[in-house]
Amino acid sequence: MNDVTILLAAHGAGDASPSNDYIRRLVDSLKDTLGSAQITCAFRKGAPSFADALSAVETHRIIVIPIMTSEGYFSKRILPASLAESPQFANLDVRITPPLGMHDGLIDITASLFEESIVRWGLKAPNSTLIVVGHGTRQHARSRCRTADVAEAILAQRPDWDVRAAFIDESPFVNEVAASLRDRNIIAVPFLIGGGHHALIDIPDQLGICTSAMDDEPPFVTTIEGRLRICTQAVGMHAKIPSLVRDIAMAHLTNSTAGAM
Repeated sequence: MNDVTILLAAHGAGDASPSNDYIRRLVDSLKDTLGSAQITCAFRKGAPSFADALSAVETHRIIVIPIMTSEGYFSKRILPASLAESPQFANLDVRITPPLGMHDGLIDITASLFEESIVRWGLKAPNSTLIVVGHGTRQHARSRCRTADVAEAILAQRPDWDVRAAFIDESPFVNEVAASLRDRNIIAVPFLIGGGHHALIDIPDQLGICTSAMDDEPPFVTTIEGRLRICTQAVGMHAKIPSLVRDIAMAHLTNSTAGAM
């Protein structure tokens, strides 16, 4: 592990944003858990950029972990192309793991946020619907797949639950799904990494929940026609995320056959 750096690659929202700060704190929490491997981070929106971070590492081998929820436009196109812009790229052994969102632990986290909400507000699962909310994009057909797969996996584990998938940037949109469920309590779990604008403003807004500012803290709750609508924290903000990232890192640190970029 002496000659390897773990690079957490995130979208980010700007240097001063809570999203970027969260990734930097994630790096700090993992520094003493990866043996002699080094760890750093980079952003599409923020510093350092992917290319700059790659140029700054002091090891030959770099394992890039996309801190993203799906294998879509960002992880398949933007990230590899941006890494390749580094002048050092051709001289390095760069390997990209599957995105964090592909870890099975995210299924358990999503289900647990629904269950915790049921208990906290004294609801009954048969009268409530879990909406797993992904970003989605029309730029890459697979972007939506992981969100849908997570919803299906939870339903397979708990066939007595009503579980739906919805999206911010493509149909079915959150407000469309919510409009079809007016006789049920709705618990929306943002299948997103950071607690940014989408999780704090966009999803609550589509649920009819008014949040006053970006510094408001989830869960967000309102009542419409006698039914609760709840928006939980984003899955990527869950306390178990550092251990999942460590799982991915350790699996690739000990597996010399991980696929090269």
